[in-house]
Amino acid sequence: MKRKDTFHITGMHCVVCAHNVENALSGLHGVFSASVNFAESTVDVEYDDTLVLSNQFYECVKSVGCELLDNTESKPASGKKDYKSTKIRTVIAWVFAVLVFYISVFVGNIQTSREFLAIITLLVLVYCCGRYYLNTFRGIIRGSFSIDTLVALSTGFTYLFSLSGTLFPDFWIKNYSSPPFYFDVALGITAFALLGRLFLCQVKNKSSLSIKKFASLMPVKAKVIMEDGIEIDSPVNSLQRGDKIYVGPNESIAADGTIIEGESLIEERMLGGESSPVLKSVGSKVFAGTINRKNAILVNVEKSGSQTVLAKIIDRLENVQNSESPVGKVAYGIVPAFVCAVLAISLLTYVIWLNVYGMYAFPQAFEAFIAVLAIGCPLAFYLSSRITVKAAIDRGALSNIFFKDAVTIENLAKVNLAVFSDVRALIEDIPYVKEKYLSSQCTKSDLTALYVVGNSKTNPFCKAIGDYAKNLAAEKHDGIDAERIVCEVTDYNSMPDNGIRFVYDEKKYWLGNVIFAKANGVDVDFYKTLLFNFPDDTSVVYFGSDNNLLAAFAIKEKLKDGVKETLMGLRRKGVRVYLLSDNDDKPSQALGHETGVDETIVTATVEEKARLIAQWQKQGNKLTLICDSNYNMSEVGVKPDVRIEMNGAIGSGLDSADVVLPSGNIMYIEKAIGFSREVKSLIKRNLYLTAIYNLIGIIIAAGAFYYLFDIMLSPIIAAAAAFCCIVYVVTNSLSVYKKNI
Repeated sequence: MKRKDTFHITGMHCVVCAHNVENALSGLHGVFSASVNFAESTVDVEYDDTLVLSNQFYECVKSVGCELLDNTESKPASGKKDYKSTKIRTVIAWVFAVLVFYISVFVGNIQTSREFLAIITLLVLVYCCGRYYLNTFRGIIRGSFSIDTLVALSTGFTYLFSLSGTLFPDFWIKNYSSPPFYFDVALGITAFALLGRLFLCQVKNKSSLSIKKFASLMPVKAKVIMEDGIEIDSPVNSLQRGDKIYVGPNESIAADGTIIEGESLIEERMLGGESSPVLKSVGSKVFAGTINRKNAILVNVEKSGSQTVLAKIIDRLENVQNSESPVGKVAYGIVPAFVCAVLAISLLTYVIWLNVYGMYAFPQAFEAFIAVLAIGCPLAFYLSSRITVKAAIDRGALSNIFFKDAVTIENLAKVNLAVFSDVRALIEDIPYVKEKYLSSQCTKSDLTALYVVGNSKTNPFCKAIGDYAKNLAAEKHDGIDAERIVCEVTDYNSMPDNGIRFVYDEKKYWLGNVIFAKANGVDVDFYKTLLFNFPDDTSVVYFGSDNNLLAAFAIKEKLKDGVKETLMGLRRKGVRVYLLSDNDDKPSQALGHETGVDETIVTATVEEKARLIAQWQKQGNKLTLICDSNYNMSEVGVKPDVRIEMNGAIGSGLDSADVVLPSGNIMYIEKAIGFSREVKSLIKRNLYLTAIYNLIGIIIAAGAFYYLFDIMLSPIIAAAAAFCCIVYVVTNSLSVYKKNI
């Protein structure tokens, strides 16, 4: 049976280690795919459990120098253990590096001190660099090299070179005037390599701020009401299905469930994007992490712990932040090749030195060889993309911009055409009636029917007309007493994009646009002269019974705040804006003119919209489709480069959309595009600077300026430069958090 599991890994020092783990697992019979996330120290394995057992994965990963952790051991625990181990080895390496340097400089190069330092250095290298040597040995057997190889070879050869000077001092004095004495260099390279490793462990173990933000919504304890009515404080993790919990005013709800007593306003902004609290009563669903803002309620627990919507959102955010961008995948593939290139260049440097300056320059040739190994920093290529993308997704979530994955950021940065699938993304949810036509046949009962259907349905047009009908009844008749209404709307039938039919007090009614009115036998052309005062920028909604027109309403839709500013900002960024609409021609054109979109296409069916989007993409446009959370065009095969969903719930929204804006604030569209471009620019800058550093650093380390200035780069300085390169790349990537959105 096909299944997919995620395991945590320790012992991965670089992306080449991750690459080796991937290759080893993928080579097992029965494994379909293995994908390692170096930044999170995890591996996703998809396999057939009838052909391979998960226990085989442990031995397989162990064969490449890493360790696969049991699923019962959490990632934070394993990460802290790795960090603690690395920290101890780093401190020891630095203490002895300083000690050995002090003895080398101030005690002097005497035989006794050399022998003492040889023993001390060997012990420190075995303890602090044992993993590097073991992984290098295994890699050589497999014919693969990693960043561990660079550290192991540079420290190992330096120690052996210095050891030869300790064991055979007369030979070196006879041929080269003094024996080599580089024990401090070996420990210095070790200290900087471990310091870089410790720095990366700290960055990897740091929880994302957005996940912390969501996790903080969950209370630590809940007030459980026992069968005898006694209230006890219980840990949230111990809640069971069927428990009854008491939630007081301004308290967070501890589990998903149903209200069984009370009525209150529930704030669900973090989960569903509702900007204001929602009224919930008996029978209403409530979710963990939402806040009870008014009255006390009693909730029957249905889901708790990892089964809640909030927990699934947190898991989803973790998966999103662990995704890899196309640039990152390329960088991931560059690292193994770059390690081999550094090894080749170091050997070439050694050979050129001996050929140019002869055997007398053997110490300088060896020093250049070690410096090239120490200064190369291929890991920075991978970190340039990986850390930046993770920080960018986290930063976006903190500002209520939720990206589906790393690919979305890259695609959004390339967008040059923004298409609004409907006018609903540009207008407020509740329109208003600007003008009316009322037939002499329209009675109080008809207006009451309008009022009832308007207040019983969520359609914003129905709501606006229903409220207006109540005011009309007050003007024309003696008003509508809502408390005395005994009839209900029955046989409600919605016709998408056209109108509705319903029955009230045994009378059939319909409400809809001009197409719907004609379908019900109304001579719309005859009534046009009666609607002469209806403004062109309004949508006309007709109301009637059978083939009789009872009323018509001119509905004005109010633009959302910031629409014009947003569209102007998009055009400044080189993004054209199109508006697709299935509403009446005149109001849609008027709305398009008012907002300043580049083109408005009206009376477009869903199939027509799909055809247009495909056509624009074939023309080479990178297109983002902006739509409401209730608008679904996937059924007709619409596949925009980026789908932005307004007013969507985070969890379910990321299943269908690439970017979710829960707040529905249209200004965040421009911010999301601008932010993605800044992130892409930052990744490119990191990659360029990393390439320049490695190019110039290797040239200098190889001794290119020795002939001109008689200067050689110390291997310790080279190792320090590699450490500084990693620190720069990581800190520059984390600068994403400082960007304003």
